Amino acid sequence: SGVGFYGIGTLTATSVTGITVTRTAASTATYGSVLSGATGLTLEDSTFSQDTAGITVIGDSTGTSLGNVTIEPATLGVYLVGATNLQFGSSGKGNTIRNAGDTGMLAIGDLSGTVIRDSVFSGIGFGAITLSGATGLQVGVVGGGNTFSDNTFGLFAGGDNAGTQVIANTYSNNTFGVRLSAAQNLTVGTTTSGEGNTISDGGFGLYAIGDSTGTSVLGNSISNNTVNIDTSGASGGTFQTS
Repeated sequence: SGVGFYGIGTLTATSVTGITVTRTAASTATYGSVLSGATGLTLEDSTFSQDTAGITVIGDSTGTSLGNVTIEPATLGVYLVGATNLQFGSSGKGNTIRNAGDTGMLAIGDLSGTVIRDSVFSGIGFGAITLSGATGLQVGVVGGGNTFSDNTFGLFAGGDNAGTQVIANTYSNNTFGVRLSAAQNLTVGTTTSGEGNTISDGGFGLYAIGDSTGTSVLGNSISNNTVNIDTSGASGGTFQTS
């Protein structure tokens, strides 16, 4: 079928734990898991490896949570397409995405109510999280930030990302901690206590270019990078200077 685990529709009180989906030379599975309008599902303590896409989530995901899931390696770790109300990680049940050849998580479309927290992204060839017109998404919460290390881009964002917040995360040893390429209406950190991100020990801490209308990058700790902040090529946004 090309899909290791497929969930669709109302799955209230359904719990799936301890599964392993691995693509081998003899396997046709190119998608570890596809969840399409899957509500009420708990997917935990599972591993997806060697897939083209580890987990793809589409549509309303109210009541669905993913915890302690490992995706390593994959071309694309997690693909969120208009996936609303998904809980990706929680306290004590963070997810791990490692060694994705392209992108750790690609987020597109209306993602209102979806929360990405307590998870680890490392060794990603392109963006650990890539936002491409991703609206309403929450990446990190106070006391439940994500960790991004040893990636090309900790965060890569472009397009209109209205309502998306990236707060309380830790970025270290990335070529670019945060790179914004004509990313509008995105919030990266705030001046509220605990909501700033920590971006350190990389090449560029914050790098922004292009039309950044409505984007705000404030309240973050950006230090010990080769270049901490370069927003000289950006216009229209509000950026911290230190």
